[in-house]
Amino acid sequence: MKYKQFIGIFFLVLLTFAYAWYEAERPKEVDWSRTYSREDKIPYGTYILYRSLPHLFPEAKIISADFSLYDELQKVKDKRNAGYISVSSGFKTDRVELGRLLDWVGQGNWAFIAASSLQDTLLKTFDIELEYLKEAGKFRLSYGGMEHKIYPEDGNYAPYFKLPENFAGEILGENEGDTVPHFIRVPYEKGQLLLNVKPVLFTNHAVLDSVRGDYYYKALSALPVNTEIIIWDAYRTKPPMPTPLRVILKYPALKLALYLVLAGALLYVLFRIKREQRAVPVILPPKNRMLEFVSTVSLLYYKKKEHVSVAVKRIDFFLDRVRTRYLLPTDCLDDRFAGQLAERSGVAKDRVETLVRLIIKLRERGQVSESELEQLMEETEEFIGTGECMDMENIVIIE
Repeated sequence: MKYKQFIGIFFLVLLTFAYAWYEAERPKEVDWSRTYSREDKIPYGTYILYRSLPHLFPEAKIISADFSLYDELQKVKDKRNAGYISVSSGFKTDRVELGRLLDWVGQGNWAFIAASSLQDTLLKTFDIELEYLKEAGKFRLSYGGMEHKIYPEDGNYAPYFKLPENFAGEILGENEGDTVPHFIRVPYEKGQLLLNVKPVLFTNHAVLDSVRGDYYYKALSALPVNTEIIIWDAYRTKPPMPTPLRVILKYPALKLALYLVLAGALLYVLFRIKREQRAVPVILPPKNRMLEFVSTVSLLYYKKKEHVSVAVKRIDFFLDRVRTRYLLPTDCLDDRFAGQLAERSGVAKDRVETLVRLIIKLRERGQVSESELEQLMEETEEFIGTGECMDMENIVIIE
C-alpha cells in the first residue's frame, strides 16, 4: 500500500472516531415513540409501572411473559386468583388466543387491558363498541371516593366505550361532561375483565407528571389485592428481532460511525478501481536455442573425435544463419558471395574471405584435423559476434 493511501485511511478512521465521540457526548434527543416496553425509560415506556407492581401487589409473584398469551396462560391454567396485565397501543389477538384468555378469566382470574384500540372480537363478545371524542376534554375515576379528582385529556380524539343498555358491568372511569366511560369492569363467569382505553396514563411520562401521576395506581387499585400471580404481557411490546449489529444500530453515534466507515470503504474501493489496472503479464518471445543445440551436439561429437561431423554441422549452422539473417544464397561460395556477405554483415572483407576459403577447403577434402576444427569454430564465433554488434550499431543509428 502506498504511503499516501495509508495517510488517507488513517485520517478517515480518525475522523470517524472523532465524529462518533461528538455524537456520543452531545445532548440526546428525546425519543417520543410509544413503545410501552417495560425496559424503556423513555417518556412512553412502562419502566416505572412495571417496577411498581411489587409495591402495589406485595403478595403477588410477578411473571414477565415474553411469549404468546396462549403459551403463557398454559403455564398457569390451573391457577386461581391470578391476574394478567397488558399495556400497549393496541390489543389484538386471534380467536384461539382470545378464547384461551376468556376461559382462563372465567375460572376465577382477572385481566387488565389498557390499549387505545381493542380487538373487535373482544368487544363484540360483550356487545361493546369503541368510539372517539372529536375534542379534548377532562376525565375522572368514578369509584372508591376518587370522583373529585379531574384529569386533563392528553390530545384529541379520545377513545371511549359505547355500552349497551343492559350492560352488567361497572363504569370505573368516565369523561367529565360527556359522561362517556373510558375505564370499565366486565364480569365474566367467575372472573372479571377490566378495560381501559388510556394506556398513555400508565407510561413514564404520565407517572412522573405532577397532575396525572397518581392515576396509574388509583386505576390499579380496582384490581383484587389478594392476587397471587400477576402476568405482565411483554410479548406485545417486544421489539423486532434484533440483528447482529443491534448494539451499534441502537445508538445514533455508533450507527452514524458505521455508515461513515462503510462509505469510506466504498469510496476507497471505487478510487482504487479507477486509478489502478490489472497487471499486464509480460509475454516473452520464444528463445532461439538452435545455437545451444548445435553446441551440445558438437561437444558430443568432439569428445568422440568425430571432427568431420562437428565441422559439417557447424558449417551448416553458419550457412543457415547467413541465409536467414543476411538473405544471401549459399549455393555458390565464391569471391562475389564473400564480398556481398562482408558488405551486409559489416565484417572485414579479408576475414570473410578467409572463412569462406576454409569452409570450401574442408568441404572438398572430407577430412578435418583438430586444429582446423578449432580454427573453424573460432572464425565462425568471431564472425557471428562481430556481425551482431554491427547490427546493434545500425539499429541505434537508425533510431
